[in-house]
Amino acid sequence: MKQVVMHSRRPASGVAAPSKPPSTLAPGLQRPHTFKGRPMQACRLARAIALTLAPFAVSTPALAADTILEEVVVSAQKREQNIQDVGIAIAAFTGDQLKAMGIQSSYDVATFTPGVHISGALAGQNSQFTIRGVTQSDFNDVVEAPNAVYLDEGYIPIANAQTFGLLDVERVEVLKGPQGTLFGRNATGGLVHYISRKPSFEKVEGFVDLRGGYFDTAAHGWSQRVEAAVGGPVSSQVAGRVAVMYDNVESYLKNIYPYGAPAAGSFGALPPGAGAGADMGANETYALRGTIDFKPNDDGLIRLS
Repeated sequence: MKQVVMHSRRPASGVAAPSKPPSTLAPGLQRPHTFKGRPMQACRLARAIALTLAPFAVSTPALAADTILEEVVVSAQKREQNIQDVGIAIAAFTGDQLKAMGIQSSYDVATFTPGVHISGALAGQNSQFTIRGVTQSDFNDVVEAPNAVYLDEGYIPIANAQTFGLLDVERVEVLKGPQGTLFGRNATGGLVHYISRKPSFEKVEGFVDLRGGYFDTAAHGWSQRVEAAVGGPVSSQVAGRVAVMYDNVESYLKNIYPYGAPAAGSFGALPPGAGAGADMGANETYALRGTIDFKPNDDGLIRLS
């Protein structure tokens, strides 16, 4: 048999156990842990940790300031609100963002908006928005699409008029889903709202934007674009703003069909018509917009655009 020996931690008879010093902490508090027997090592470790965390503590306010999101104000519900307070699936772009992304035409917005793309016919002259799969299969000029397009709260019913150059734009709002409650009919799939910059009653402001480029193709086309705007107060109750734009794009697609040659495949065929054989892709756009605001009192505003 194995013999088991039990060791007891109880003090020997007649020897009193050492008593613990009375605690000076308040009830419910615990004594902090210390490095017993190593005061110098503990001090050095604390200093190393402090020096390591010091740069992060200094840079934290600056980092927090850089990560604050800029407030985006929209008018999707017929009043100006923070986009975070609007219970609608909405994509909004400011005028500066549109320029940074190179958006110059109305239909270019679909390129940067999820769930939205462009459908159309007639060489792009009859382009229409498709929002969440809702589109129009009839491309007749007089047929209204189920996705509405607005410019400064004005409805654009004809598809041909929905393709235009953007100039002096404050923001663009793309609302996804039915919007018939506030925007009436033809907003089954959603709508696209272009909002131009308004006159200021406080100061005179404006800008001039010049751009140019060259297409490295066989046609060797050039591109020039001029956009300018100026506005400000005329009196204490009247303010105005004028914006102009000229966009000229030369042909950048080389047409290898001989200019003026008859059509092939038929005897004695006549030429296809004036301009046959010319290079393609050219575009020339002029735009002019004026806005006048009349403010009779603090609560009223009359706008003519």
